[in-house]
Amino acid sequence: MSELRKPFLVLALLAIGLVVLVELGAALFLGGADAGADLRVSAAAMNPPLNLDGAADAQQPPGRAIAYLALWGFFPRGDAAVVLSLLLVLKLAFAALLILAHHRFLRNKGLVALVLTTLGATIAVAFLHGLVPVIVVSIVDAVAAVVIAIIAIAWALVLLIGSIPAVVKAARATTGA
Repeated sequence: MSELRKPFLVLALLAIGLVVLVELGAALFLGGADAGADLRVSAAAMNPPLNLDGAADAQQPPGRAIAYLALWGFFPRGDAAVVLSLLLVLKLAFAALLILAHHRFLRNKGLVALVLTTLGATIAVAFLHGLVPVIVVSIVDAVAAVVIAIIAIAWALVLLIGSIPAVVKAARATTGA
């Protein structure tokens, strides 16, 4: 029972590879294109046209925020929930398959913490999407993306610093041999 079960490991790597592919392709599924050009076209089509240059315009009536919300106050919450659910299932499958491949993966505290961090981040984003009104979900999603990017940078630094002793040990073993 102390032997690595390679089929489960391959399936775990396939599951985490699918997570990466879904993350990369989510923008195509959710329409994550830049909305700047669409914003200018829609604003110019309004009567009177919206001033998007940031300068105050005496011709614009008050309450134009309602027009902004009508045009751009939406977020594909259902589609995002589908993508987040798929990511969560794939991450859980990765964790389960990794444990099935060998129980000693649970002894690697860094790996367990990393998997729990990514599961927690996915659940937190899904929770935040359901928590706020639909007109601010896109803002909350962007803030969550920034927070998760900061967490990813912190993990990268931890892993980089943690790998330094192993690199030094490998370099010493190479030069001493």
